[in-house]
Amino acid sequence: MRKNDGDGPRKRPALYIDVDHTIMARNFPEGFLELRPGVMGQLRILSRLFDCRWLTCWPWDDGTGMDVRSLLRALYSDDLVPKIGYCAWKRRHPDGKAGTVLAPGAPTDFWWLEDPLGRNERRALERAGRLDRYVEVDPRGPWGFADACLDLFGRAGMRDDAFATTGGSLRMFRKESYFSPAMFPA
Repeated sequence: MRKNDGDGPRKRPALYIDVDHTIMARNFPEGFLELRPGVMGQLRILSRLFDCRWLTCWPWDDGTGMDVRSLLRALYSDDLVPKIGYCAWKRRHPDGKAGTVLAPGAPTDFWWLEDPLGRNERRALERAGRLDRYVEVDPRGPWGFADACLDLFGRAGMRDDAFATTGGSLRMFRKESYFSPAMFPA
């Protein structure tokens, strides 16, 4: 489950990623929780730019099929299993998931993509002077994750050239690209 993408040792910022209401959302008000458009390709690009880690209440592999590993396999994304690590967090921690992000020994160079934080999580990040590393993901609608990634790239100072070795491009995160005839030329 740990990263080794063959490009040698390289220090990349950690990127914590949630599942529910982050890579999945209710894309329509009357809809159900489903993947956001383009998210699997976006996760592949993110895994090449950051040291990605799942930070979710979903278990990694509990043998029931209702876990992160099974989700990836069901979505034909087995390649992401070794590229995105998993962080077990203590649900009863007073600081919520922030207790994992800010734990002793956790990376100090990190970003965190997550739907709106609870009061205790926000306060913990504020006390640690790290609230600037949290990137809020709109929990509703199809484009919240992609928009948050664009915000992340801007805040991290990443431009088009950062994507040169990722096999993708910044346009994979721009919603207008999905409606452009140039995306899939005839």
